[in-house]
Amino acid sequence: MAGLPGVIENYYNDQEIAVKVDVELLPDVAKRVHKDATKRMRQKFEDSISNEQRGQLSTEELKFTPHYMLLVRAQDLEKA
Repeated sequence: MAGLPGVIENYYNDQEIAVKVDVELLPDVAKRVHKDATKRMRQKFEDSISNEQRGQLSTEELKFTPHYMLLVRAQDLEKA
């Protein structure tokens, strides 16, 4: 994942920094894995709610795309 641009979303300590990465910038393999995981998450979510709850959600809410987060160390980050 070296060289990927991202935005620091949360700083826990120097050993744990959450960085949000744009899914479109991921290498092909990681992008496919994220796409497959997204499908599974959507299905699990839809299976866990009632028809009434599903009816209250918009298409955008049902077709959500989860963020791609990396947990990195401070020494692994480079300034843009």
